[in-house]
Amino acid sequence: MKGALWTLRSTTDKRKLDDAPKKELYYHVDKKLTGFLKAILKNQVSCEHIGRECVMKKIILLTSDGPQGHDLAKQLAILAHQQQFELTPIFGFTLTDFFSGFMKKRLQIIDISMDEDPLVYDKVHPIHTPNHLYVSRTHTPLNFRPMVIPIRHGEELINAFPEFGEKNSNDELSFWLDRKLPEFVHQRQSFVPIIGRFLDMKRISEERKNEIRKEGSIFLSYRSSENQSIATLASQIESKYGKRCRFFAPGVISHEAMSRMRRWNLLSLLDRYILSADQIWICLSEDYFYSWWTFGEFLMAVHRQTANAIGHKPLLKKYRNGALEEWQETEWPEITEAEHRRISRYFAFCDSFQMGPEAFISHEDIQNLKLKFAEGYYRDDVWKKDFWLNPIVECPVCRKRSGPYNKRPIEEFLWHGQQKEENPAQQGIVYRGNGIMEIDYAAMPSFLDQGITCRCGHTITLKKGPMQYLHVFLPPKSQVPFSAARELARKWEFPEASVIGNNLIAIQSFLINED
Repeated sequence: MKGALWTLRSTTDKRKLDDAPKKELYYHVDKKLTGFLKAILKNQVSCEHIGRECVMKKIILLTSDGPQGHDLAKQLAILAHQQQFELTPIFGFTLTDFFSGFMKKRLQIIDISMDEDPLVYDKVHPIHTPNHLYVSRTHTPLNFRPMVIPIRHGEELINAFPEFGEKNSNDELSFWLDRKLPEFVHQRQSFVPIIGRFLDMKRISEERKNEIRKEGSIFLSYRSSENQSIATLASQIESKYGKRCRFFAPGVISHEAMSRMRRWNLLSLLDRYILSADQIWICLSEDYFYSWWTFGEFLMAVHRQTANAIGHKPLLKKYRNGALEEWQETEWPEITEAEHRRISRYFAFCDSFQMGPEAFISHEDIQNLKLKFAEGYYRDDVWKKDFWLNPIVECPVCRKRSGPYNKRPIEEFLWHGQQKEENPAQQGIVYRGNGIMEIDYAAMPSFLDQGITCRCGHTITLKKGPMQYLHVFLPPKSQVPFSAARELARKWEFPEASVIGNNLIAIQSFLINED
């Protein structure tokens, strides 16, 4: 018999059993078996085979037609044998294969690696349903981050996607899938109709929060200078309190010269972990509040506590010199209603699961309508190309002189400075105050050689980093071929070479050289 199936054979007339053809009845796992179990007990039917599942689940693997894709399929075939599910690989899949599996409620594992198929994002759509698992050996576009969490392996966290600037191996993907597949395979398959870019986001968001909460109920916020001791602290907490800790080790992104969009994009991701935790531990060090990032984590925790939102609010605690204490509300910074709204707007535009760069394509047309009720909204900073592309660079010398962020106005943090003044000596640089400089994206290549010189005289040198990608998708209005990515590149005055296929725009990242 094939797979793990119920095989029930009629034994009403035992004398004719050997001569009669076998009548096999297969019943799905979700059907009631009460009547059949009673029949077995009464010796009316016999059970030839009972597997651990009534129906063998079938999984489709969509992957590239290359050595890496075939190797991934081989590793998954081993998992299929161990976990008793049927694997059907489709090499060099198409968009039709992707949507066909979706419409037929099939469980799909989708390999969205760009190493063997640079045009893979023309063949998929960021649909988030319980029937889909995305994996990748290469980092994904900023706004194509399916809702999965990493799995702990010793001191390491292995994810279905590598962090920016890093790579996954098929061995790591196989390890992650080995732990994830039992839950994925044995769930009830479901169908959710396509509604815009995302599906049933409220339900999916809650499911993700619950998954994150299982992984780490204590979120540790700390300066990267404390990275050596933070892993030890996490182990001590887990041993003493029996709770999992979640913290992010510094990587390539800690040296990235990010645009304002990119900064809030990462902060929105951190906010998801903050909101999902039971407790937030602020690991205070002397330089904790001198970083935009750590102050941002602290401010997001306070934002979640004080915003007029209903829902889970994690406890905020401070850890200093080996002592843990409650963070009293009287010590929190006061966030005005306008500042709460500004944070919410940044998250709405920059969050990986909500941002839609394709909105820029129709932005000018909507602005030309001159709708008074929307006039202020469409003139907001988040609609400006500079917000999305221009890197922000902070002078480390001026940052120390300016004092910690918790002693500055919150507006300075939200707006990355409160003044704008161009530098006549270096075209393409705008000073925003306190050593914060905004660099014109188009002028960035010229600064790779000469560096960026702050008013204080300190020079910051840069180098090219890995390419970043934005997924831009709009359905065609007619039979005429349409590329949303190419249309957005035209509006942003990007070269044709920056467009990959129909749905991706490549953006060059820049890294700050370590002193």
